[in-house]
Amino acid sequence: MKPGIHTDTSVIGGCLDEEFDNASNLLLDAFCEGSKIILVSELMLLELSKALAKVRAVLDRIPEANREYLELSDAAMDLADE
Repeated sequence: MKPGIHTDTSVIGGCLDEEFDNASNLLLDAFCEGSKIILVSELMLLELSKALAKVRAVLDRIPEANREYLELSDAAMDLADE
């Protein structure tokens, strides 16, 4: 079983940020090649919907087969509101 890794929008955006692009793109490469599965929350999708197109395109580079979608729980919403 491939490990699933929960990321947030900062990792996705980090792929395009000179300060964080090395680490973020290493993780993105692992998702793209399928050695790891990205866990995508509804909250991440909501945040990405408000991001620049080039940031949204980063997630699109990861094949659907290497993504697992998670439902947004009340606890996660409470945490996001803090």
